[in-house]
Amino acid sequence: MQRRAQFAFEVLNLMALETHICILNEGSWRAAEKAGYQKWGEKPHAFFDGGTYYPAWKGSITRERWEELKKG
Repeated sequence: MQRRAQFAFEVLNLMALETHICILNEGSWRAAEKAGYQKWGEKPHAFFDGGTYYPAWKGSITRERWEELKKG
């Protein structure tokens, strides 16, 4: 997640990144939070598996936040 943000902000010159992670994948959304992403909502019925729909954890990180975290 940190490398993706670095590439997005330093190479592609983007202003923000957004991610959607299946709510059941707790390890991934915790990793996103550890990398600086902040949860801003959930999207119902975002993923379908085994006949069941699951919501998505939605988060984002801005270039400004990433630069602050990079400084320490």
